[in-house]
Amino acid sequence: MKAIYKTLILSAGVIYFTSCSDFLDQSSPSEMNDETVFNNTYYTNLALNKVYGDLTQDQTYSSFLPIVCGLNTDCELVDGLGVDASNTSNERGCMNYNCSPGWSRLANVWDAMYKLIENTNLVIEGVEASPLLNPSEDTSEARALKKTMLCYRAEAKTLRAMVYLDLIRLFGDIPFKMERSQSDLSNAYLGKTDRDEIMDSLITDLEEIIPDLPWAGEDGYTTEHVTRGYAHGLLANIALTRAGFAIREKAKEERTAILSIRPNVVTTRRVPKCTSWRSNIWLLSSTP
Repeated sequence: MKAIYKTLILSAGVIYFTSCSDFLDQSSPSEMNDETVFNNTYYTNLALNKVYGDLTQDQTYSSFLPIVCGLNTDCELVDGLGVDASNTSNERGCMNYNCSPGWSRLANVWDAMYKLIENTNLVIEGVEASPLLNPSEDTSEARALKKTMLCYRAEAKTLRAMVYLDLIRLFGDIPFKMERSQSDLSNAYLGKTDRDEIMDSLITDLEEIIPDLPWAGEDGYTTEHVTRGYAHGLLANIALTRAGFAIREKAKEERTAILSIRPNVVTTRRVPKCTSWRSNIWLLSSTP
């Protein structure tokens, strides 16, 4: 009899705790999860706007990259004189090739840039899993929503490529992460990838999504967002860097072959078609 009572009590306890677990496992109606955000173009745009907002940080494109990293280039010059020229933890010393890996500003830039990449990955994966890309009905509204979502994905992929190119310019070979971080951090700690492999992937990515981007001025689209012209220019920039503008430990035989990747990149009504990649780059630089 005691065994029967124990079995009944144990069964009741299991049922009780199971029911409590189900009861407590609730979601708020106002919770903004992936299913809610990426099933709506308005919320998807807000998620993408967060990426644009991160571009304005001092550690990214508001200060460090255009100003500090712009020193001692074709645009700006900082002399190597004075005590700070050999200071490994100072902007003047760093831009005169006396930089220490332990300089805190470099770590801040690294963290901010990979935060940007993580946020672009969230948008890309969210859009690709969205039901709006595979509508159940072929209506004009459904096609318009799909076009908008593809544009958002193209913007995110272009921004991700831009960030990776600048990271390569700063650090050379770097970790290459094209997916969101898992909750168990199983894909968070990665080794570095050869910069040429990264640029090859970025070139393929951009070639795929460029048709999804509008030109500046098309249907009211402005240069406050990534345009097709910018994506073409970025693609040409990455191709040139891949072809040999990046410093490497040793020369690679295929480095010149990449120059033929975009011989006829522009064939639209806005920019005439050229057979020279040099002419293409000049035309792209003057295209909105």
